[in-house]
Amino acid sequence: MNDDSAHVVIDCNGEISLSVAEDLHDRLCAALTDGRPIEIDCTGATSIDISFIQLLVAARASAARRGVPLALKAPGGEALQDGLRRGGFLPAQPFANDDFWIGGI
Repeated sequence: MNDDSAHVVIDCNGEISLSVAEDLHDRLCAALTDGRPIEIDCTGATSIDISFIQLLVAARASAARRGVPLALKAPGGEALQDGLRRGGFLPAQPFANDDFWIGGI
């Protein structure tokens, strides 16, 4: 986790799977407790499984309840889009909530 005075960046690199889910969970919880805006940077991810996506969905809900902005640092790369497709979160046709996943919003 990187932080500066304005926001917290959580870096997610390499293979993002169940084996790193607990560490990611801990970093997300710490960032949510901090209260500053959170950016998730998964541009360095080579593969992403459903556990990461579930963590992001839960983190978005928790951040919204706390009033903490949470966004992807950059539009979802190929690894994230592949994980979203396999998990059924990103259908062939876009839907209204796609901007978070593919637009970095």
